[in-house]
Amino acid sequence: MTGQIAAEVTERMIVRFKQPPASAGRVVIGSSHGDLHSLGKRIVSGCLKSLMVEVVDLGVNVAPERFVDEAVAHEAQVIAISSMMVHTAKGENGCLKVRQLLRERGLEGRIKIAVGGAPYRFDPELYKTVQADAWAEDGITAGRAILDLIKEVKAS
Repeated sequence: MTGQIAAEVTERMIVRFKQPPASAGRVVIGSSHGDLHSLGKRIVSGCLKSLMVEVVDLGVNVAPERFVDEAVAHEAQVIAISSMMVHTAKGENGCLKVRQLLRERGLEGRIKIAVGGAPYRFDPELYKTVQADAWAEDGITAGRAILDLIKEVKAS
């Protein structure tokens, strides 16, 4: 709820500026293919918006190809993938497939992957198994981790 409130307040405040604050970067976010959970994704989106990160929310049950296509179309520095179940986190249409597509398209240096959700809280090393660049256990940690990834992409 706090993330949602922060996002709403941020959106209302931005229009009051004579010149809106500069965007810190852009993220596409969604729940992995086969996963219909959205609460964590919405919390992270709210936290990111309060940090001046532009968020493109792809919704739930997002195919790996769509994550990559939308990241390219929106010039996002980060793809954020939420998974609430182990089989969607580790599945063939989850983060591993997104990583494969980034490699095949020569985009690994331009787009980073962040993951989050219950499976990563139970196994903090799981993000390495699914070849993500970072993971976060809550919205605030996700905001920091994603900002770090954005800065990394922009610096390269």
